[in-house]
Amino acid sequence: MTEAHRSGVGYTIDAWFVTRCFCVEDGTVIKRMGFAVALLMLPVLSACTWVPLTDEGASVQLRTLEQARACERKSRVTVTVKDRIGAIPRSEDKVRGELETLARNEAARVGGNAVAAESEPTDGRQVFVVYRCP
Repeated sequence: MTEAHRSGVGYTIDAWFVTRCFCVEDGTVIKRMGFAVALLMLPVLSACTWVPLTDEGASVQLRTLEQARACERKSRVTVTVKDRIGAIPRSEDKVRGELETLARNEAARVGGNAVAAESEPTDGRQVFVVYRCP
């Protein structure tokens, strides 16, 4: 056994590391570990899709404003999703997809069968026009 181990220096360093990183002495090891796990999960969560398409929303078409010209305008809706998880920005494609899904669900709710984006997504928010098309 080396002098460091006999004197307890090796143990002291290990105990110091565990105590400083996980706060063992005051019983918050679970809290710190939970925080670390949550921090590590942020990139994974930022890629998740959380907005389900309803059965009714599945029958609503996504069109351009030009394609919807011959349709009856029903209403205008603004939909919003989280574009960040904490400080981490979510994928623009995921955010755009969720906004479109929410717009389709809302269009079905108000009696429309098509939606067209009136604006570009900004900070997780987008405006759509709901139409009733032949």
